[in-house]
Amino acid sequence: MEYAAGLTPLKSEDGMEIISASELVSQHPAFCSSVREFQQLLEAAEADLEGKMDRLGEQRRLLESRQQGRGGRVVGRVSVSKKTTAKNYVECQLFMLAKHRRRLNQFR
Repeated sequence: MEYAAGLTPLKSEDGMEIISASELVSQHPAFCSSVREFQQLLEAAEADLEGKMDRLGEQRRLLESRQQGRGGRVVGRVSVSKKTTAKNYVECQLFMLAKHRRRLNQFR
């Protein structure tokens, strides 16, 4: 990059050149639109994750309420072990979605 006579670029602690936001926009005109598009992508992904987490939360509550329904080995038409497996699957999915949401929040 060329600088006016007597001006030297600012450097960060790790030696990277620091430029102002206006210089960044003038050097990369599509940068602002790309940032806006990325923000829209993040918002859409977060909304999708919220919907999935809500549905899985409902499934978890349903499985918990059915599992507490009877003391016998078979509850309804499905055995307790199958319901436990389903509950574990739902818990795992909720855990993975929460991790994904945390990663998305790192971009903000």
